[in-house]
Amino acid sequence: MQVGLDQHGPAPLNFRAAKPNRVLALAALLAACALAPACSERAEVYFEEARRYELDYEFDKAAGRYELVTLGFKRSPLRGEAAQGLARCRAEIHFDRAEELIYAGAAYTAIAEIAAGRRLDPSNPRALYLFGLAHRYVGPYEVALDEFNQCVERYPESPYGYLGRAEYFRFEIQREKALADYVRAFRVAGRDAKNRGAAFRGIRDMTLKLGQPKGALALYKREARGLVSPDAFNYWVGYYYLRKKPIIYRAAERHFNKVIKGRGRLFYKGKARAGRAECYLFFKDYEKAKADIDEAIAVDPQSDAYFKIAEKTYRRLSLPPPRKTQK
Repeated sequence: MQVGLDQHGPAPLNFRAAKPNRVLALAALLAACALAPACSERAEVYFEEARRYELDYEFDKAAGRYELVTLGFKRSPLRGEAAQGLARCRAEIHFDRAEELIYAGAAYTAIAEIAAGRRLDPSNPRALYLFGLAHRYVGPYEVALDEFNQCVERYPESPYGYLGRAEYFRFEIQREKALADYVRAFRVAGRDAKNRGAAFRGIRDMTLKLGQPKGALALYKREARGLVSPDAFNYWVGYYYLRKKPIIYRAAERHFNKVIKGRGRLFYKGKARAGRAECYLFFKDYEKAKADIDEAIAVDPQSDAYFKIAEKTYRRLSLPPPRKTQK
């Protein structure tokens, strides 16, 4: 790709061939020297842009910037680092495709993408993680666990092996082991916001499954804000209190209130209103329950769960319940 008039710096002057006037030759030399720093600065700009895109997981844009440096500025001292960055980002593009294919049910096709990414970046722990993830879906399952264990052993400072193994234990309903690995992934992820967030979501789910919501709440307040939306966190904690035995309606209502008063997604507000409507039914405050479930249905008019709550609410008020409109 061409950038500017000369990507390789100023061309060397050939005095014998051109036989220029001495003054003109000196002027040309000064102009050439002035261009060299400009080229170097441009390479640095592209390189820094590539780094920022890579940190934001925008690997296609990062690869484009690294490619500009490697092809357009062959005399730049950054060219070697840019070539490594280009290979690294191209590998991540393959890995992103593979992960999408795995979750779309095309794990065998995903394996080819993982292999392509691994050839570009052999030391990337994400390759082992994705191989394990693919085998978790298509089998043999023991191979999946072996891949995750290898990832943990080879790359103990990477969250990928712990995340993969936690997902495996979660699938096997070994919640204590899953929670332990999610915690390990959370600790080693550091500034990797994407994997740190994934680890915390796992911690949240496992602590709630194991009946330890206070642990998740303490961790969220101390270290995990910004990684998981407050609405999502508070809704699931409220849901836990609404479904655990014995049900603690006041605690559930308190967390649903935080979601409804927040500035987050309408999706979670609808779910929280439906949950709060159940609380109001228990408190025998049927008018408030009706107001909440009507709002929830307005957000998602196809939810069977919402209409079941509405039926109970309207019956208490001796009203005909709303009917779901068929698509």
